[in-house]
Amino acid sequence: PNNRRAEEASSSCDAGALATTDLVSLQDEKDRGEQLMVREEQLKHIEHLLSESHALSHQVLEVSRAKQASDDQVLEMSNQVLEMSQTKRASDAAHVLEMSE
Repeated sequence: PNNRRAEEASSSCDAGALATTDLVSLQDEKDRGEQLMVREEQLKHIEHLLSESHALSHQVLEVSRAKQASDDQVLEMSNQVLEMSQTKRASDAAHVLEMSE
């Protein structure tokens, strides 16, 4: 009878140890699952930030192109003013020569 009780106690201890091991394994799996969910959320956030960054880069490129076009127009207008100034100077010089003759 004592051996039987010892075997039952040993068997009960083994079952308890297995249950504890299973519980620890389940908790580990739950923890890993939660970590994966957190990482998924972090990845979604990173993807969102990358998407916003790409959109902002595109806007910066558009603004840069518009500024370049504006700078080109200013340069063209400056060249036209320079030409008109040179033409007027030549005209004035011609007029001065006519007056001096």
